Amino acid sequence: MTGDPKFALLSWRPRMTVRARLSLTYAALLAVSGTVMLVMLYAYMRYVPDYAIESSLGSGSPGQAIALPTPAAPLPPNANDASGIRITSADDVLQSLSIASIVVLIVMVLASGWAGWIISGRLLRPLHAINEAALRAGTGTFDHRIGLTGPRDEIKDLSDTFDGMLEKLDQSFHAHQRFAANASHELQTPLATTKAILDLALASPETSLSDFRVLAQRLRETNERSIQTVDALLDLADIGQVEVSVDHVDLAHILGDSLGALSDEIDHRQLDVTLNCRPAVIEGNAVMLGRLATNLLQNAIKHNVLGGDIQIVVGPDSIHESEISLTVTNSGKVIEQASIAKLTEPFYRDGGRVVPAGVASRGLGLAIVESITAAHNGRLALGPRAGGGLIATVSFPSHSTFAWEGQ
Repeated sequence: MTGDPKFALLSWRPRMTVRARLSLTYAALLAVSGTVMLVMLYAYMRYVPDYAIESSLGSGSPGQAIALPTPAAPLPPNANDASGIRITSADDVLQSLSIASIVVLIVMVLASGWAGWIISGRLLRPLHAINEAALRAGTGTFDHRIGLTGPRDEIKDLSDTFDGMLEKLDQSFHAHQRFAANASHELQTPLATTKAILDLALASPETSLSDFRVLAQRLRETNERSIQTVDALLDLADIGQVEVSVDHVDLAHILGDSLGALSDEIDHRQLDVTLNCRPAVIEGNAVMLGRLATNLLQNAIKHNVLGGDIQIVVGPDSIHESEISLTVTNSGKVIEQASIAKLTEPFYRDGGRVVPAGVASRGLGLAIVESITAAHNGRLALGPRAGGGLIATVSFPSHSTFAWEGQ
């Protein structure tokens, strides 16, 4: 049985850290290389030289051989040197060489293991910082950064990648928090209005039929705004989650259909529309691209001034020849540069963006445009127009693979 302590003891293995493995690797490499060097050196000293060792214990002229003393003869006083090691033959040379080499090898292996432990500890120190950052991120906190400094290596690249991931997670986390808060506010307002209207009708016993009709009309308008908000939320949630058909679509035709559907709103706002269209065929879903074009035009209409203008350009990009772009430029109030990046956040409304009285704006148009653009492997660029207004440019690859997650 696996719960038996004896089995647990048998299955236990010591935890080998990366630092310990690196240290043992350094020591093992040095031991192997030193052993190979020792064997090769011993083989060379053993078999290559031709030893002719002669004694030089007595005096004599250089090069004159003196006979070695017999074992029975007493050793001269200087026969033993200070080290206590006496070499009289080739075997003594090889033995001394082997002993000295083994001792030096052991010392070097121990020293390399100690040096490897110190060096690997310094090399792996950034990994501990990355691990601590990952553990902190696991608790739902993304406002910290590693900020590793030093030479650009694999660990520095890993640290920078992790910091970039934390930055994106932090932005996404706060965006979802704002979305939840704004969605709650958007749905709470019509519900509170409905409750106030009903309370007013019930509190007055003398309410006439005509008054009830007025209240019913107001309830219907409030309910319609709630339905529009929920529909927009569902559209935003469904993007990338449903299976759709893909075909070759001409953005110029899509834009023409959207302009025709919004002609009454354009005339009501007395807007001057300038259109510059060239064939712009991309791969995508016609329905979603139609929604994208409609939302861009509605954004330019609703956040415009009375009698303003809208300029539309669609066709091959003048800078990137392999891309198709759609640019919608509208007049309006001045938008601060700091607010541009937030315009694609759901329910966000900049204080300088004008919404005429009686025009419903839920703040979801550009958020849906950004999601549809991302699903088509495109990109959305927003910028302030000189003198007031907004420039919205959507760029798509002319030949790309549709990136719809539902497929």
